[in-house]
Amino acid sequence: MRLTLYIFAILLSLFLIGLGLIGSLGTAVSYKYEVDDPTVKTTMNRLDNIDQKNEIENLVNRKQQLNSNAIIYGFVLVFGITSSSILIIKRKRILKNG
Repeated sequence: MRLTLYIFAILLSLFLIGLGLIGSLGTAVSYKYEVDDPTVKTTMNRLDNIDQKNEIENLVNRKQQLNSNAIIYGFVLVFGITSSSILIIKRKRILKNG
């Protein structure tokens, strides 16, 4: 039973590492092409003042959302790496017959 739980915990940790990596990469790509895209700035110059203000607010909100996503995925990645390291280092103690 302990071996099954140990293997499940290792697989869960590896899943969290993959989720953190892919999520961080996806967030970085979204940030680059949605917030820092130069065509957005040229498009916003063509709008009138009210529409420009609304578009800027939308960009700021999206930037904040992407920053919070990056932080969350960073924590998931660190947690996955830490938990898998601890499970691998302490495997003899965890799997000890008892």
